[in-house]
Amino acid sequence: MLRPLSRAAVIVLLASGVGPLSEGVALAQNRPATPPPPPAAAAPPRSAATAPPTTNYYQVFQTPEMRKAFPRLGTEYRVLGPASSDYNAVSYSVGVTDKWIWPGERVTHFNGFYAQHGFQRQPYLDYSRQPGVDKVVVFGKLTERGRVEVTSASLQDPNGGWRSKPGKMPVIWHPRVGQMSGPNYGQPIALYARPSSSGAPAPGPNGSTR
Repeated sequence: MLRPLSRAAVIVLLASGVGPLSEGVALAQNRPATPPPPPAAAAPPRSAATAPPTTNYYQVFQTPEMRKAFPRLGTEYRVLGPASSDYNAVSYSVGVTDKWIWPGERVTHFNGFYAQHGFQRQPYLDYSRQPGVDKVVVFGKLTERGRVEVTSASLQDPNGGWRSKPGKMPVIWHPRVGQMSGPNYGQPIALYARPSSSGAPAPGPNGSTR
C-alpha cells in the first residue's frame, strides 16, 4: 500500500524539477506565489536632435585640428546642437535642417540663392544687430588661380552674436563673426539682409532701410 508523501518529500520533489518550482514552493509554504516582474519597457527612440551623453561637443572644437582650422574661435562659444551630416551652414542660414545645400563656388551663385530666400546683398559688411533684420555673412578664400571662392556662412542670432555650422560639425554660437575666420573659412566677403518675422524693414541695396 502506497503511503502518502510527507510535506518535506513534496518540497524535495518540486525542488528537483517536478512541476514549477516557484509555484510548488509557494504552495508548500502556504503563501501565494509572487507574480513575475513586468517586462522592462523598451527604451524610447533617441531623437536626432538629442546629443549622445558621452559626446562633449565643446571639447571637439578644442582639438589641435580644429584649433588650427579656426585659430580665432578660442573658448568663447556655445554648442547649440549635436553634429549632423543632414545639413550644412548654408542650409541652416535659411532655416533648412534636413538638406545639404551648396549653391556654387562663386559669390554670384550665393547672390541668387539668398535672393530666392528674401535676402539682399549689402554694399558693406555691417555686423551690427538691427532689430527686425536677419543677416547672413558669407565667407570666402582666394584660390591659387586668384579667384574668390565661397567656403561657408554664418547667421546672425536674434539676441546678438552669430551661429555657425562648420560642415558636419554642430551648430555653435559665438559673439563675433570674425571668430570663424582662418585657414578653413577664409574671411567674410559678403553680407545679406532681409526682414525678419517681426516685419521690420530690411536694409536696401544701398544700406538704408526701405
